[in-house]
Amino acid sequence: MFLRTIRHVTPLRALTLAALTALGLTACGGGGDNSSQPSASVEMPIAIEEVEQVAVHPLGARETSNPCTDSGDQTKYIRLGEGGFDAEKTLIDRHADCRLSQVQRVNLFADLTKSPEGVWSYAKTTTPVADVARYKVGEADLETRVAIWGPYNSLSKNLTVGARLRNFKGEVDYPHPVREPAMVLTPRLYCQAGRLTALASCTATKTSITVQLGSTTFATTEMKVDFGWRMGNRIGNFENFGVTIDQFAQRPSGAPADRPGGWPPETFNAMGVASLAKLRCDKGMVHGKEEGCVFPAASAIYDLTKIANIQEAIDHINEAQTGPIKAPGKFKGFKVLARAVADSEPDGSGHRYDGLQRTKYPWVNEANRDAACRNRDALIKVRLPLNASSSCGANSSGACSCDEYPFASTWSGAMTDPNRTSAKMILASHNSGSGSSILTNFLRHERVIDFAATASSGHGENDYYWVKVK
Repeated sequence: MFLRTIRHVTPLRALTLAALTALGLTACGGGGDNSSQPSASVEMPIAIEEVEQVAVHPLGARETSNPCTDSGDQTKYIRLGEGGFDAEKTLIDRHADCRLSQVQRVNLFADLTKSPEGVWSYAKTTTPVADVARYKVGEADLETRVAIWGPYNSLSKNLTVGARLRNFKGEVDYPHPVREPAMVLTPRLYCQAGRLTALASCTATKTSITVQLGSTTFATTEMKVDFGWRMGNRIGNFENFGVTIDQFAQRPSGAPADRPGGWPPETFNAMGVASLAKLRCDKGMVHGKEEGCVFPAASAIYDLTKIANIQEAIDHINEAQTGPIKAPGKFKGFKVLARAVADSEPDGSGHRYDGLQRTKYPWVNEANRDAACRNRDALIKVRLPLNASSSCGANSSGACSCDEYPFASTWSGAMTDPNRTSAKMILASHNSGSGSSILTNFLRHERVIDFAATASSGHGENDYYWVKVK
């Protein structure tokens, strides 16, 4: 696949951790594994250099399930509006984008040459240009669809590109014996890196689609795009990437891939699919040394309704979110026409639906727990009468523990935002069941990054997540 890479450099806006804390950032992120913390040092610019493009490995066997299709249909593909700026509609989660283009009328061409016997054939790459005639084969309605998807723990995404050409109308004077040839379409990718001074690159396999004229089914091809960058001393080791299929090269099946005389390929603009949703890739910012990419515009939803034996934790979170303190992180649903973007707009009562923001700093976790449960003036001790579940009342003999919401590993727990934090005695098994390894695995799979790292970089969406309890 043809590929071009563009990089942008913008002014540095690094913030130290101390400055972030002083700003009183609202945030939450559960208690979990806090390994691989980002450094708090200030970033320094790095000079831009050209990065050599290299070949990529073939599609892996473990990544061959396209989530955009279901039993061969296209129910998960969303047709884009005019201009193709509907990323919120086409995302199905933080790992997949499924889009279907508007129909566009395209002209199809072929390079022909005539033998001494008067027989027309496709010109070869070595055919003298004086013997080549460019003919219009006809025109057809082009419809394309693109799925970009892949695992959470890989610096690559799979692209499944489909196309069909319908309502073909051939040219009367087209002289080739095959008047309705299959057309070979080759997607041309444009890749853009958006972080400050990252030395970024995208690489992709070159592949084509053979489309039968008039077919009602999509012909498809699979490819893989790898994302890479080199970074110096940075607070956050991540990069934002935009991938666009801006053109298709075209030729009749049977014609050579390269045109005579070194002419550029015949192309038409891919008006239908345009820019795919932006990806954010990181190295070791979520869990250990794991690397991976997600669509940050899609919301991470921590769904506790699917976890058994944690009802007291669910009840506490619901009380905190809907009660007088209106704790952050309440999931009220997705935006209208969106499948994966949380609706965070306030309602008529002024209830804010701001998401939680993760922290990976152990000292923040401990400070939140101290302020909520362990200090002499902790919330659980000064907010009387004792806030406790029916299992943990004054006469209870159950194994109970202090549960705080927002979670301890957040930037808006009891340390920084006590007025929107709740502490309650609940069964210890329910308390641990809603956090710890379960929450860590959720943050790991959704690649939720420490808010301090994204905020201090000056680039990219600051990561939020929401907690669903109903």
